[in-house]
Amino acid sequence: MTKRSTTWRGASWRRGATRGLLALAVLGLGTSAHVQLGTWTPPSRVALAEEIDCIDDKDNFDLPECVQQREAAQREADQAQQAADEQAATSQANQPPPGPPSNPNDIVFSIKDAGKEATQYLSEEKTDKYGRWSRTRYERERTTAASTIGPAVIDTQAWVTKDAEAAKALFKEQAAIKNFPERKEALTGPNEKVKPIKAGEEYSVATQYFQDEDGKVWLHFRFVIRNKANVGVLYLFGREDFFAEKKDKTWNGQGDWYITEFANRI
Repeated sequence: MTKRSTTWRGASWRRGATRGLLALAVLGLGTSAHVQLGTWTPPSRVALAEEIDCIDDKDNFDLPECVQQREAAQREADQAQQAADEQAATSQANQPPPGPPSNPNDIVFSIKDAGKEATQYLSEEKTDKYGRWSRTRYERERTTAASTIGPAVIDTQAWVTKDAEAAKALFKEQAAIKNFPERKEALTGPNEKVKPIKAGEEYSVATQYFQDEDGKVWLHFRFVIRNKANVGVLYLFGREDFFAEKKDKTWNGQGDWYITEFANRI
């Protein structure tokens, strides 16, 4: 009886020691083994000292460890993006507002601005008593198909003057010109009904119409715009039905982009 009791007690001690050593080994290797009243999770589940491949091994995709890993990575990415956005917003807020362009070439229109089926007819740059200036001109064929895409003529000229006083004098001089020196077609009469939008610190527009031999009506517009020390002249010529409503002949807004874009560049 004593021998059996001693043997039982010795076996029980050895089993307890073995369980303790296993638990210490698992904890020391950083695995997720679970000891529950003398039981332990099989090696296939906890992988013991091996790390679980949550990226290339598709069988591990839905394991709790992999789900937690993805969630943690997503939180990290979201936090990094939020920090980057906050830094960019702060940097942008600290930037001084852009000043007026110092190069007239940055103001006048390019072939991209003129649009489809437009051809460049003029590109020049000079200096006069007011300062450096640039001018570009684009035209479309006067056919129905081409003239309904956009203005038949888009002529822009821009000056960068030495100061606002010089720009005001230049604006006054250009606004007084009413005979459309940029035109090729004749002037048939005044155009008082079609009134475009206004833009810029100072603004002036002259309008006329031209009626061709086929009875089609075409419109001339010459805009003079000043912003600070810069002045620009925008001449547009095109079919009446491009610029005006067919029913009441009032401005239809299709020409708004050319005016606002030019004014924003000045």
